[in-house]
Amino acid sequence: PIFFLDETILGSQASEVTERPDLLDWDFVSRTKSSKKAIAQDRKSGENSFTLLPVETDIGVLQKTSVELDLDATLEALGPFWDSYVPQCVEKVAEALVRWGGVTRIIADVPAIAPLVKKALRDRGLEVECLLVSNFTWDWIFGPFADSFRPFIEKHREAYSKADGMVALPLACDELRHSAFSLGSCVPVRDLPGLLGRKSDRSS
Repeated sequence: PIFFLDETILGSQASEVTERPDLLDWDFVSRTKSSKKAIAQDRKSGENSFTLLPVETDIGVLQKTSVELDLDATLEALGPFWDSYVPQCVEKVAEALVRWGGVTRIIADVPAIAPLVKKALRDRGLEVECLLVSNFTWDWIFGPFADSFRPFIEKHREAYSKADGMVALPLACDELRHSAFSLGSCVPVRDLPGLLGRKSDRSS
């Protein structure tokens, strides 16, 4: 399996997954090369025991400070990210996974490019399952922002709709289970009990 993750989740949900002995044969697609050291520490293994493909998995929400969001900068970054970077990144990752061989499943927390890579692999004749694992999605995060974010909310929803399912971590945002929400209406969502997690809340 291939695990798509954002560097910001290392040490939280990611460590719950990466340190499990039954998952030590996983490889990773993540934001920066520094993730490799963090994953190796979580897994208590050497950095040569797995493969990491460093790509920009998502923009997230940029911040001015540790407590202040920068929505203007986020919006400015989302345009070129989706218009030019995402198509190139999807092709790059798909080609890499074809070269690696033996890929049967993509797990993602929770960049929207992962289901697009699944589609790109299908276009190449490879059937790969894509499972989202998180307590939120980025279209939900962007929801309360200005109307100018609407095109990127739709882009995320369209990408997520190509996934085969989602595992909602404990304390997931309630919208994941509502039929009006994009995932609830087109992607099967099931709960994953027994792991620690933070309640997703956009009010703080």
